[in-house]
Amino acid sequence: MFVRTISAGGSIEEICGKAHRLSLLTRYFNFPEGFVVTTKAYELWKETGSLIGH
Repeated sequence: MFVRTISAGGSIEEICGKAHRLSLLTRYFNFPEGFVVTTKAYELWKETGSLIGH
């Protein structure tokens, strides 16, 4: 699995933390290798706990 470069400013710890959380999210949803979770999808999941729109 790989995660594309995250276009976000911030400290190394902050960016690495975001990449780590995205990696955990892809494993949680069992996405195939190469699937990229966008920052928008991550934000939706963080706010609602789900990637399914209401």
